[in-house]
Amino acid sequence: MKNKDNKRAKKSRISVFNTLLTKEAFASFTARCRCFFGEEKNKRRLRYILYFLFLAALAVIVSISAVKIKHRIVDHQLANTPSNERLYSAYYNSLSYREQLLYDSITIAAENLKEESEVIGTSYTMNDLMHIISCIRADRADLFYVCFDDLVLYNASHKTKIGMVYIDSKKNIKAMRAEYDETVEDALKLADSSMTQFEKEVALTDYITDNCKYTSLSDDMLESTSYGALVKGQAMCDGYAYAVKELLTAAHIDTMVVFGTANGAEHVWNMVNIDSNYYHIDVTWNDNDADKNKGLYFHGYFNMSDEEIKKDHAFDNSEGVLPKAGLSNNYYKQISCHVTKEEELENTIYHALQKAVKSKKGYIELEYTVSGESSVIAPHFSAALNTLNEEYPDPVLKDAFRIMPANTNTNAVTIQINYNN
Repeated sequence: MKNKDNKRAKKSRISVFNTLLTKEAFASFTARCRCFFGEEKNKRRLRYILYFLFLAALAVIVSISAVKIKHRIVDHQLANTPSNERLYSAYYNSLSYREQLLYDSITIAAENLKEESEVIGTSYTMNDLMHIISCIRADRADLFYVCFDDLVLYNASHKTKIGMVYIDSKKNIKAMRAEYDETVEDALKLADSSMTQFEKEVALTDYITDNCKYTSLSDDMLESTSYGALVKGQAMCDGYAYAVKELLTAAHIDTMVVFGTANGAEHVWNMVNIDSNYYHIDVTWNDNDADKNKGLYFHGYFNMSDEEIKKDHAFDNSEGVLPKAGLSNNYYKQISCHVTKEEELENTIYHALQKAVKSKKGYIELEYTVSGESSVIAPHFSAALNTLNEEYPDPVLKDAFRIMPANTNTNAVTIQINYNN
């Protein structure tokens, strides 16, 4: 009986509403208004008032309908609503639709520097919040100014609010964002449209190692962000990884952040999609601060397979976010400096020296799977250097070089060369 009474009451309200919209009711209403406002003198004013009342009523009806639709989706379809997919956002794509609602709420609030975000129709636990925050951090390097560890969770009446916390005032953050955006834009000039994905990857990650100094311990929160790596020029491993995420994503290269360990210590690095294949890249471990001022580069941890990176890195992919990196096609193979037989060493070194001399580069890079220590390289390098010098009227290279390891678990090296002039 109660349901029937409710239906009758609802029909009655609809009937009354429809009656109000009839021509007779409208004519009666306007007649009363004329009596109140005067016959002809204020007709224009009356039309404006009626028009305003109509728009106000329409806005109320639309907003009520929108609220009802929102609640209906959240209350009845939440569990069955498929999650959304977003380009270059692997962690967002791994979330359920319910989790994506909070993710979006927090990121939109952060983008607009709002004091709180809100999701109506469902509630979240602290574990939910921590998991979603880790996903936002991994996907959105540009939100460096949010104090994610200090966000506050409020649950009340099937509604969740998140108190937002920022590193500085709105005015200062806007200035920081402008400086950050300008730095990213300048870096992207190194990756023009004529370059391959691999060439862009090399240029942009070398930019990071050129301009950032590694720090292992820091109380400065920004040194764990892309802002620390790109603007301040000093960062820990997570700052490096977020900077890689920012620059390569901006260059339209699918990039994600990997959380794990390296030699047993907590560590962060990246995975990249180059020509439809995924690889691991650890720019922190490619950065050799001791030789940075000498114009030397190291790429021992550049585009490695799962098998290669696992020699000294470990990661948990139980949630299936990370793709498989099964192809062995690292940096040295890409530049044709990967050697598997000792008899190939001299010829490979010779061609690498030729390229270096043409561009006046102060080093060559090499990876070899020949058994033995790096001492096996020295005699072959000397022979290749002598062959090259014989092609010039005066020897172009000094018979002095330095071999430096680029990877502690593979025979990857950077060899410094010296010019006579």
